[in-house]
Amino acid sequence: MKTRESFSTKFIKYFYGIDGELDEYRRSELNRIGNNAYMILFYYLLVSTIVVELVGRNNFQSLQNYLFFNLLFLMLGSGMYTVIAIHKLKLNITDVSAMNYKDVRRMILKRDIRRTVICTMIYCIFYAVGMHKDGVDLMSFLVSLDMLMTASIFATIFGFFSLVIDYSHLRRYRD
Repeated sequence: MKTRESFSTKFIKYFYGIDGELDEYRRSELNRIGNNAYMILFYYLLVSTIVVELVGRNNFQSLQNYLFFNLLFLMLGSGMYTVIAIHKLKLNITDVSAMNYKDVRRMILKRDIRRTVICTMIYCIFYAVGMHKDGVDLMSFLVSLDMLMTASIFATIFGFFSLVIDYSHLRRYRD
């Protein structure tokens, strides 16, 4: 009998990209990775706040640029650290029997299509809001050819890489 997963377990699995069961080993390693990422980010933010205080007093434009790159570094840095650590420990590998391999691939394809549609919609909304600040009409821009082409390119690239990454986490074994 399979027990229901708690919301926190589902969130941890989704956040770290773990498919399958979250056993004690995986949970302890994910906790360690999360704690390391938190400590690195805490000290980075501490130093960064001091730099922002020094830079922001003189020039507002340089402060904006610094905050943008700081945010970009935080997102990419912590994301890359967790991806590399999880890949190195092989925590995201899912063992699938040869009989179920085709079904699991189909399930991953459906999930990635759903994820791509949601991310593309979010991208379109943020892109349109950014263009709306420049004085472009929001609704006409959302249905414009420029937006459709941009969204199509984004969805194709995002969907392709998402599918390749998720398929690479599968490992087939013989029954």
